[in-house]
Amino acid sequence: QRAEVEVIQARIAELKKRISEVNVNAEETQWRNSFNLTDPGTIATLKATNTDGISEASIQSKSNITGFKISGSKGNTLPPSAKLALSNGPEPFKNQAPKARFVRIELPGNAKMLSLAEVQVFSNGTNIALKGTATQSSTDYEGPPKLAIDGNTNGDYNVAKSTTHTKTENNPWWEVQLPQVSPVDKVVVWNRTDAGTSVRISGYRVLILDESRNPVWKIEQPAVPNPSTELKPAGQAELMIADRFDLASQSIFTLEKPAPSGTFFFKLVDAKGQKLNLVDFKIETLTDATLTRRLALPKELRPLLNSISKNPEEQKKLADYFRTIAPSLAPIQTELAKLE
Repeated sequence: QRAEVEVIQARIAELKKRISEVNVNAEETQWRNSFNLTDPGTIATLKATNTDGISEASIQSKSNITGFKISGSKGNTLPPSAKLALSNGPEPFKNQAPKARFVRIELPGNAKMLSLAEVQVFSNGTNIALKGTATQSSTDYEGPPKLAIDGNTNGDYNVAKSTTHTKTENNPWWEVQLPQVSPVDKVVVWNRTDAGTSVRISGYRVLILDESRNPVWKIEQPAVPNPSTELKPAGQAELMIADRFDLASQSIFTLEKPAPSGTFFFKLVDAKGQKLNLVDFKIETLTDATLTRRLALPKELRPLLNSISKNPEEQKKLADYFRTIAPSLAPIQTELAKLE
């Protein structure tokens, strides 16, 4: 048995060495050049809300929206502490929490494994999932469903030993039955984090079900939790800003999922109390579908993607990530995942 373990360890080392030697500059360049940030967007109509200036705006769009671009005028830039609150019609920021008995996470596709560190379900500020009952489609690698409601958000499978794990199967799922029907204000999904396993959850979706198991809210998630993703189902009109990155005097905000055409309402606030006047900025819609692909990048790597000068450590971080998604390395990554 020891000899068998040594053979497996040697094979793992060999595969990792082969992966580390592959040049992935082409994949990185393709990603960097795939986002169209100059598509003709609809410009916002500004609305004065107080005597200090304009802090709200609206846009009427006939196209599906993937993000927004805020450009400064006369050298103005949007401060890093600025937050963009966003909703779509018919009325701005009118929210009502859906009532749920079940919260379910699904991973559509063939030959998938679903691992979760923790799933928190907040009702009136309390995580009611802790008192729920968890189930999942199957269990493997000593990862029962209850580990996602044990209060431990550490996603390192080997260190914390608090991560669920299904078998490799088609369309795996996990769900928690809440103690009673309750309004859900927020759901936080904590991902597995060790050894490059976080990408396995790519393409998951979250559903909130009523007592009769009818969906009352759901969302497709293109972004990988890194290490967690916070969802606010209170009012389907509220739209989630998943990412922001800055280019010169422009700030690019990406939605977690594309929003259908309609009227969009904005509020621009500054976390440090600085007064912001939207007259100093131009807000435009972005409709490029590939913009959402950026969310698959771990959050700490996104600023590096558009950085002109990267030090060797930053270059290595990007290269290591692109090796996990390079199509040419998929067979090797699959074999490595099975061995680990």
